[in-house]
Amino acid sequence: MQTADVIQVVLALLTFIALGLSGVAFFSTRQNFHRDTNHRLTDRVYEINKLIIEKPEITKFLFEKSFHTGPYFVTETPHDLMYFQAKAWIYFHLDFFDEICSVATGDAKLEQAIEFDSWEDWIIEKMRHPLYREIYERESKMWGEHFKKFIQENLPESKDKLKRLDPELL
Repeated sequence: MQTADVIQVVLALLTFIALGLSGVAFFSTRQNFHRDTNHRLTDRVYEINKLIIEKPEITKFLFEKSFHTGPYFVTETPHDLMYFQAKAWIYFHLDFFDEICSVATGDAKLEQAIEFDSWEDWIIEKMRHPLYREIYERESKMWGEHFKKFIQENLPESKDKLKRLDPELL
């Protein structure tokens, strides 16, 4: 065997080794993506739980507004501190719901990894609150298509057909 042939065989062997290592790296990165996404969502839940502990007055306010009728976030409503805190709180939740729907939709393995069925129930329950619905409907252009589709499929358009919110689940 000539030197040129040996070099070709060695290069081919190195190419196959590099290809194999690339495959291993790809699949381990993909596996880590699911785990990291799950951790990121769990971290957001911890942030929400911390806020509930640090700001119980927001939860109390939302509890009191559980059966509010008509728009609340309007010019006529006094723009006190609670108005802005509740609005920011709801936006924070809606952004989180949008993120959950965006990352889980279309990836069955990721849906299973993050236990999307449980998230669905939680999102639906929160979206029964009239103030969440008010902001969602007014600002619907802000949310991604996956979140919009999720809402269309899981919550009726008519507020009359909407199952009553259980304020204890806030």
